[in-house]
Amino acid sequence: MNIKLYYHVCPHPDWENFINIKIQKMKDCDLWDRFDKIVFCTHWDENSFTNFKQQFENDPRVKFVHHYDSVKPFDEQYTNRTIKLETDADPEPSYIFRFHMKGIKAWPNKDPYDHEVLDLH
Repeated sequence: MNIKLYYHVCPHPDWENFINIKIQKMKDCDLWDRFDKIVFCTHWDENSFTNFKQQFENDPRVKFVHHYDSVKPFDEQYTNRTIKLETDADPEPSYIFRFHMKGIKAWPNKDPYDHEVLDLH
């Protein structure tokens, strides 16, 4: 059975640092290496993700889906739609982890390793 990660990403202030710390936490406990497929669902300005995408160029498990039709504040529904469409198209059962940006609005005023912020997933 496959294990898939779907990560809902919006370019809030300092979003890239926030997500990289979350990814590092997954790597530290070996969760990251267990994913068979990793999908970053991006929203709003696609150009905001150029540098972030580069760090995954050599990882064939990683895919980016940009939602051009995403409308604030309903953008999480577009990530959910991607999950639904992809799971309907894949006959193989999978475990799905759906991560999001919760905690980012408290981020600039907190220690980056504050568990109140980082453990909101």
